[in-house]
Amino acid sequence: MNKQKKYLQQQIDKRKQENAFRELKDNNHLIDFCSNDYLGFAKETAIHQTNHQLESYGATGSRLISGNHTITEETEGYLANFYRSEAALIFNSGYSANVGLFQCLPQRTDTIIYDEYIHASIRDGIKLSNAKSYAFEHNNLAALKEKLSLATGLVYVVVESIYSMDGDAAPLVEVAKICKKHQAALIVDEAHATSIYGNGLGLVAQSNLENDVFARIITFGKAYGCHGAAVLGSKILRNYLINYSRAFIYTTALPLPSILAIKNAHEFLLKNLNRIDELKELITYFKNSTSNFQLLTSNSISAIQCIIIPGNNEVKKVAENIQKNGFDVRPILSPTVPKGKERLRICLHSFNTKDEIDRLITQLNPSTTEGTLPLRGIGGVTSNNLHNKKLKPLAHEGKTINHPPYPPSREETMAKKSTTEKTSPLEGRQRGVTSNNLYNKKLKTLARNNRKEMTKAEAKIWNNLLRKNQCFGLRFLRQRPILDYIVDFMCPELKLIVEIDGYSHQFEHVYENDVIRQKTLESSGYRFLRFTDDEVMNDFNNVIRTFEIYLETIKK
Repeated sequence: MNKQKKYLQQQIDKRKQENAFRELKDNNHLIDFCSNDYLGFAKETAIHQTNHQLESYGATGSRLISGNHTITEETEGYLANFYRSEAALIFNSGYSANVGLFQCLPQRTDTIIYDEYIHASIRDGIKLSNAKSYAFEHNNLAALKEKLSLATGLVYVVVESIYSMDGDAAPLVEVAKICKKHQAALIVDEAHATSIYGNGLGLVAQSNLENDVFARIITFGKAYGCHGAAVLGSKILRNYLINYSRAFIYTTALPLPSILAIKNAHEFLLKNLNRIDELKELITYFKNSTSNFQLLTSNSISAIQCIIIPGNNEVKKVAENIQKNGFDVRPILSPTVPKGKERLRICLHSFNTKDEIDRLITQLNPSTTEGTLPLRGIGGVTSNNLHNKKLKPLAHEGKTINHPPYPPSREETMAKKSTTEKTSPLEGRQRGVTSNNLYNKKLKTLARNNRKEMTKAEAKIWNNLLRKNQCFGLRFLRQRPILDYIVDFMCPELKLIVEIDGYSHQFEHVYENDVIRQKTLESSGYRFLRFTDDEVMNDFNNVIRTFEIYLETIKK
């Protein structure tokens, strides 16, 4: 094997070791919960039949040589009118459109500010531009403003109206206002929004922002069931792209049957708007049905629904089991998504039925699924009642820790309530009552003000320990504000879940369900380690020692 092939094989082996190796599969015989064919247009013969007598079915060359045609320019005019844009320019794919736009638009002295969840094609285009670029936290308007303060030259802000991996929407109205204030050009990728929102025009049009957006990228290979993409914007932008976009200039044009299918699909949509309503009804039905399981889902409003299952191996196992039962659901692995946020990506379609959704949800039920489905509010054991009792004397080294029993009985809960109301908040904190469960709201505020926080040195030790053992933060498990070091963690390689939470009287009411969830995950080989806020804040060294010993034990 020569050096080049050896290198390639090493990289392939590396992917396999990380359980991230990708393979092509043909699952067309399964019930489709995977494709981007949201409205079922891909199988509509009316869209893909042409009544034109064409002289040539092939493109024959690039549009600047021999590949341009009257039909192509007429279709671009139709698209501009349909989407209420001044002009449109067709590209061969969404990837080509994004790379072609960002490669030539921002210059070396300009600045691009983009949402951290933008598509890989936009990232690739940004790299080719050589402009300065800054990512801001997903959908965080304050973070966007902060990055804008760093911008120089011409400024471009990039978001997706619907994000491809999470299915949630960008706050377009607010983003547009911020861009206008900072004289930044807003660019919106509408790949997963066109044909579904705004009577098919997308979220930008639904929000009446056509005049506030510098450029829109729309695609035809998803809900429209065709192929290709287009950049919508001013006539000046169109002329600029024709002259400077390498992805447009140096590629063979789309063939005429593909161009005709694009126009046919838009005309077909106008006659079948009921499919949009059917899809939205199924989205609501799916979300209502899955909420009963409290699965780790994204905050999606779209046809893209996600079930978070940390770990490539874990999510692949669950997906394979679902596929064996007749449903085409695919795992999304890292590095496509960040480690710890691997997921099942479920796409809903207007042609799916409620019966099919019910049967799929049965497969997602943790009690019937091979593999591990993490749940919101996962229950675990505290460090005071670890399954391995031998760890306690080793961890505490003879120390006596006086913490409340966990969980408390109902009688103890009521006794705590009455005692807490007569105790100063600081005393309550020392007794193990956190500001999250004080019944008196005035005491609650005072308790927060007196709360002891982990020092920077302690936080560094804690985070380094977690990073060393490949523990990934599961911030989305909690619905309250959290400090960076007070979160839940999962170590997929060790099948360990670490939970840090305040001692809460409210836990009694959900404890029974948490025990069931814990047993479900334990049956799949997961272990649990739980610390309270008090332990982390008041006895930090002991927490570190407990964690280290526990890790050493399970590694053996």
